[in-house]
Amino acid sequence: MPESIWFYRKDESAQGPVALADLLRLLVTNEITLATSVREATSARWQPLSAVGLIREQVLEALRSRAQARPQVAAADDANPEADAEPLGPSAALPRRLAAAGIDLVFVLALTVGCLLVPWLGFEPADPEGSLVRTTVIAALIGWAYFSLQATSHTSATLGQTVLDLTVTDIDGAPLQLAQASLHYLLALCSGLALGAGYLAALTDPYRRTLHERLARTWVADRTG
Repeated sequence: MPESIWFYRKDESAQGPVALADLLRLLVTNEITLATSVREATSARWQPLSAVGLIREQVLEALRSRAQARPQVAAADDANPEADAEPLGPSAALPRRLAAAGIDLVFVLALTVGCLLVPWLGFEPADPEGSLVRTTVIAALIGWAYFSLQATSHTSATLGQTVLDLTVTDIDGAPLQLAQASLHYLLALCSGLALGAGYLAALTDPYRRTLHERLARTWVADRTG
């Protein structure tokens, strides 16, 4: 199959034609970005590079290569945790991520209620819900295990995210490690306890990231495949 030919916009003017491999090379060398408008030679439609589903996998692979070449000391020396590197692309739409979180919350609450009814946990039969503090601690621990174990599994997604065809990775598209998954969960929990204030950051972030995603350097995106 012949390689596709593309045009891209730079400095308000159309550039090209270039082969797909050359287009991706421009991305890796930062001469263009995910926001650069591109179109295939056989199409008249211009759209951001990040939105072209036809070559999404090739774009992600190119950005993973660029991420691997990133100096590791840059992140360690960065005094501002919010000044993170850009993720591979925009996060999934916020309503879908909130819907996935809602599904997960139902599962966590169901598991919590089930645990409260287990006799060996020490709850009195006359008080199956236990104390508010103990119930909260158990719910938080179940939520941590629920999110962290699933986020670090081969699916890289919770049940809610799987239902809505989402995936959670680090900003380079790599699977989360337990420590990073735990950090994501704890920060997301803080966002929720702050009446959802952390989620509002997605409304102004160019990559639609919530505050806890930015701080944990995670990426909740549409599943590709």
